[in-house]
Amino acid sequence: MQLRRERIAERIRALQELVPSVNKTDRAVMLDEIVDYVKFLRLQVKSNEVGSRQDVYPTASPAGARRSSAGRAPGYEENA
Repeated sequence: MQLRRERIAERIRALQELVPSVNKTDRAVMLDEIVDYVKFLRLQVKSNEVGSRQDVYPTASPAGARRSSAGRAPGYEENA
């Protein structure tokens, strides 16, 4: 039983190191924050995948709009 607790404590410490600004006092709250952070990262990855596909396969541009060398219409600004 002690070995199992040690492994859990070790993995929780590893998660605390990986996730920025995680609550280190309450394990339940900490795990909730980690789950939220992982969900956020998944959305970021999905967003980046969609963005990279659009760069590879640009959609049709409005009539008369020229494409820049990056595959975007002139004046396009990406929100950072």
